[in-house]
Amino acid sequence: MYNAIVDKNHFGSVDSFLESILLYEGSEWSQYKIRKLNEDEKSAMSKNIVTRLWNDIKNKILHVDFAPVDVTKGDITKLKNYSSLENAIKYLEKISAGKPELNEIAKEFSLTMSILKKYKTQFENGFRMNQEYVRFLYNSAVIALIQGTSFTIAESVDFVKDSINLYKPEIQTSRIKNIKKNNHIISLAQFNELERKGKFIKLFKESETLNESILAGLATASLGIKLVASLGLVGFSLTFIRGIVFSYYNARVKLSQYLKHLEEFVNMNASTLGSDAKKTKEKQEKIAGFLGKMADKISVDQNVSSDRASGEISDSDRTTSSVPEDEDTGLVLY
Repeated sequence: MYNAIVDKNHFGSVDSFLESILLYEGSEWSQYKIRKLNEDEKSAMSKNIVTRLWNDIKNKILHVDFAPVDVTKGDITKLKNYSSLENAIKYLEKISAGKPELNEIAKEFSLTMSILKKYKTQFENGFRMNQEYVRFLYNSAVIALIQGTSFTIAESVDFVKDSINLYKPEIQTSRIKNIKKNNHIISLAQFNELERKGKFIKLFKESETLNESILAGLATASLGIKLVASLGLVGFSLTFIRGIVFSYYNARVKLSQYLKHLEEFVNMNASTLGSDAKKTKEKQEKIAGFLGKMADKISVDQNVSSDRASGEISDSDRTTSSVPEDEDTGLVLY
């Protein structure tokens, strides 16, 4: 998602945020030029870029359906088919053991799930207090987790018959490069990095101030010291939200279909011979047919939406990086 390789030692700083937006092929900026700017110049530039990011998000978000996630109001365990999502991640992590690159992605999914549950109270408070910044951070993470997990399974897990004609999962790693470039996978790694660097505590601590300042119109607001210091962190979280929203906007397969795909993946893995081998085999044949069709559908959907979103994000970065310092834009999401 990023045009620049960001130094993780200053992850979430104003410098690293500016570098992630301003450094792209053909850009007049360089890491040296950015770090040479004084603090006032960096703050002014970050303020306007954050404003523009919110506007880019707003232009897409009004045309996507977050309702299936939004109704959970910050508690992912209330998501329809939550158990299928959780178990699918566990199964994927288990069956990808011995395949390091794929297993690493599965572990990222697991970490995202644990983060969403760890900060359940904070996310719920954000919904209760109508803090749209927190609300869309949560919604975007859940969307990315659902579609990212489903896409990874569709691209990497095939079910093949064994010697007694039962279906068993078989891991394919030939498409791992394609999986790793998916916007959802990239964005979730970024989301998880916020936790690894202990940034979520700061985000939630200042979420009310951030919400009031952002929605009041950050481009013209008089920023307090705390908010100025948080601009880099806010910017990173906004690039995360933007990546998910742009990808979700371009997707054509409904979220309910992604969840159904995960549900049947879990059902297939949980199936056993039991007392009636014939019925078990018939059930597996039916599930295998469904999974095969959905895998093709999801692969196409995600590849197309991710490619389109990447192009739009690149265009957004180029436009955003040229925003005049005196641009006055509103930030109302609804």
